[in-house]
Amino acid sequence: MVREPKCPAILVEFGFMDNRTDADLALQDSFRKRCTVGLAKGICAAFGVEYVAKKEDKDMTVQEAINIVQEKTGVDENTIQYLLYYKYGDALLLKLAGAMNK
Repeated sequence: MVREPKCPAILVEFGFMDNRTDADLALQDSFRKRCTVGLAKGICAAFGVEYVAKKEDKDMTVQEAINIVQEKTGVDENTIQYLLYYKYGDALLLKLAGAMNK
């Protein structure tokens, strides 16, 4: 999957569906949120952008989040489209943009 990508790529696994404990965790919103926040922190660190947690996420459209992430990181449209293809990509972009929009 990430052997010869045409854009920057990573593979992130937060558990395995063949493991009952991991599968049960994957059904919990709180677990998925912790995973998303951890991933957002890692991406911010990789780009040298400080992650700032917000007490309340400001209402933001996905397109506004895309604009912020592209402006702050310089990632290209192909990378954005790849993120959006991922099941929780829009949530990740919103979380990243919220952390970067300071």
